[in-house]
Amino acid sequence: MALFALAACLSLIYGGLFLLSSGGSDSRPGAAADSDDVRLISERGESVDVRQHLAAGRYTVIDFYADWCLPCREITPYLEEQARQRDDLVLRKINIVDWSTPVVRQYGLTFIPYLQMYGPDGSLMADGAEEVLKEVRRRRS
Repeated sequence: MALFALAACLSLIYGGLFLLSSGGSDSRPGAAADSDDVRLISERGESVDVRQHLAAGRYTVIDFYADWCLPCREITPYLEEQARQRDDLVLRKINIVDWSTPVVRQYGLTFIPYLQMYGPDGSLMADGAEEVLKEVRRRRS
């Protein structure tokens, strides 16, 4: 039920555009190559201190995902596109792999996709997929 609610919310927020952004590229959440704008910071569910990966002076979105998560696959292209096109935003990705990994316990995750957004000063400003996606859209440069 929660997945349907999240999908409906995302569809309302973005008019379904993120579902259409494939352009022949691989839409698996972990498929993007690392760059300064989009970086995989935990590939196998290992513990990670997200604060060590924030980009000073820029908004940082932390994306907790798994390759098997269909809603994650829908959100990923939009988040990656925003991070690559905007000077004020970076994306840091954490592959939880499965529910038994250290990063899941570290952050007390019970569902994915799970997003956090940190401000240019390093403060947590949005928590949860719906809130982060609203902030990303609201703060488009």
